[in-house]
Amino acid sequence: MNGWTIELSPSAQREYRRLEEGPQKAASELIEDLAEGPDLVPAIELTANPGNWRARFHHDRYRLIYRISRTRKHVLITRIRIRALVYKGMNEALAPDGNQRESQAAKFLHERITL
Repeated sequence: MNGWTIELSPSAQREYRRLEEGPQKAASELIEDLAEGPDLVPAIELTANPGNWRARFHHDRYRLIYRISRTRKHVLITRIRIRALVYKGMNEALAPDGNQRESQAAKFLHERITL
C-alpha cells in the first residue's frame, strides 16, 4: 500500500449504500485500486470541472468522481452514480449578472481538499 487515504463525501456515502450488489462490489474494487494510487486507475480529468477526475466501473455504466490531493496523498470521492446522472448539477451556477460564482458544494470541496 502506498499510503493513500480515501474519503467519501456524505453524498457519495449515501450513493454507495444505494447501489445494487453488483455495482457496489465493482465500486469497492475501484476504491481499493484508488487506495493503491490514483495514477494506477484509468481515469480522465473533467475538462468542464478541472480538478475532478472520472473513473468508469461496472460495464462502463457507472462513474466515480473524485478529487486528488497529491501533497496529502488523499482522494476525496464526491459522486458514485450511473452515467446518465453523474454530471447533473456539477457545473457552477451563473449569477444574474453573468459572472460565475462557486456553488456551496464547490466551496465545501475547496475547503476540504487543497490540490
